[in-house]
Amino acid sequence: MGQVRDVEIVVAQKPARIFISYRHQEPDSALAHAFAEALKSAGHEVFIDTGIRWGADWVKEIREHLDKSDFLLLLLSPDAAKSEMVVEEVSIARELARRRDGVPVILPTRVQLPFSEPLPYCIAPYLREIHQEQWTSSDDTPRLVRLLLETIAGKTGWPEETPAESPSDGVRPRGPAPYFDPRDLITPGGSLETNSRFYILRDADERVFDAVSRPRAVVTVRGPRQTGKTSLIMGVYAAVRQMGADLRAAFVDLQALPDHDLESLDAIWCSIAASVAEQLGLDAWDPTHWRSGVGYDRNFSHFLDRFVFPNAETPPLLICLDEVDRVFDTPIKSQFFSAVRAFFNRGAFDPSWKRVRWLLSTSSEPSFFIEDLTQSPFNIGLRVELGTFTAEEVVSFAGRHGLALDPDDRDKIMDYVGGRPYLVHQLLYHLVSKPKSRDQLFDAQTAGGGIFREHLHRYLMQFQRHEELRTAMQSIIKGDSCDDTKLADRIESAGLARRDDKTNKVVPLCRLYAEFFGTELK
Repeated sequence: MGQVRDVEIVVAQKPARIFISYRHQEPDSALAHAFAEALKSAGHEVFIDTGIRWGADWVKEIREHLDKSDFLLLLLSPDAAKSEMVVEEVSIARELARRRDGVPVILPTRVQLPFSEPLPYCIAPYLREIHQEQWTSSDDTPRLVRLLLETIAGKTGWPEETPAESPSDGVRPRGPAPYFDPRDLITPGGSLETNSRFYILRDADERVFDAVSRPRAVVTVRGPRQTGKTSLIMGVYAAVRQMGADLRAAFVDLQALPDHDLESLDAIWCSIAASVAEQLGLDAWDPTHWRSGVGYDRNFSHFLDRFVFPNAETPPLLICLDEVDRVFDTPIKSQFFSAVRAFFNRGAFDPSWKRVRWLLSTSSEPSFFIEDLTQSPFNIGLRVELGTFTAEEVVSFAGRHGLALDPDDRDKIMDYVGGRPYLVHQLLYHLVSKPKSRDQLFDAQTAGGGIFREHLHRYLMQFQRHEELRTAMQSIIKGDSCDDTKLADRIESAGLARRDDKTNKVVPLCRLYAEFFGTELK
């Protein structure tokens, strides 16, 4: 037995393995080490990153230790909560837990992040139904240490009476409301409102809005992560809502749905109905109207006929389904998209379905996940590819940051980050906020420890999980042809590569990716 900060430590009869995720800053670091000291004193095995070199070795260590862990202790300070690497660690833990009967158990602790503040968009969907604890000051440390030791001894999550991520008024809506990023819109990484001075209107915006304004529209927006898909869809959704009587809209973020809503077609369509009813103010409908044993299609059709379109004059409805990638990892993936296609086809003769329009976004190439695209909405209607900024759009974006780019600066940015919107935003943001670091920002050899660290290492973790993609990326960087076209297309769809117009070969998107991954994937 021992003492840690006035807490009596009893050696555990069944030691556990705990992975502590934290940011290397205060008070995160001190709290992480206090937890580690108590856990080790109780005989538990603790992994706490204290100095592994960033890069492929670090990624390998993280993956291996998560794979062995019984618990993931997640310290969520404001910076940690919006970290791409923290998101990836949680994603891996959830993937492992699905295969290993709930292990590792995730134990989130908000560090000077009150429950009144919603978690950032990037991590909130993962933690919506996981109870969380809170640390405000060092006075909370003894209580949390005791609670942690008791929780691990019981092989459970935090006690259920502790709050989970929920609306600030404590009342849960009947379905997931549109989930907008609460961060400052100038900060890179979040979705932007279309009335923000930082939002770049592209041809895609006008094409999508024009398409959804037409009867029986089906529009799919595709593109890599962080290219502006959610911002575009939110903009179209907001514009439709402002139109008034001509068209109504409902925004459903599939990333925000709890796992149990993705277990069956009945569950996911009931959840979508709940979200539509919530946003349209259909107070006469609630989930009790969803009858078990009737089938999702009849239930949803009844929902439309009786509540959404009670008479012939009721305006059409645009259903925006954001982040449909979430469904690709579920057993219902083919059936769900077949249902969307069937609902669309029903509009040819059914008055209610004729007034439904669809807008979907995906970061993945659907053909990789759906065997028969003729039974999905992905090969009909308007398909919009959202990719990199043009050189002119980069100049315009820089101007909104107060930067006047000459042709040499423009070309340097395009060469270094390839016009990828998130990378351009990061670069411009730091050029404005820290102009003295200009030369360091363009050094790909040190990028793994700089402003692109989180972004680059998240992809390193993906390569660690998929050896075949790692080998394909190595071939692309070396200039060799990638024999597996499907793998090359996956890397291109992820935004890491592009097809060269002159040679028709797949090449790295930009110098940053070529030099960083060329070093780390050896």
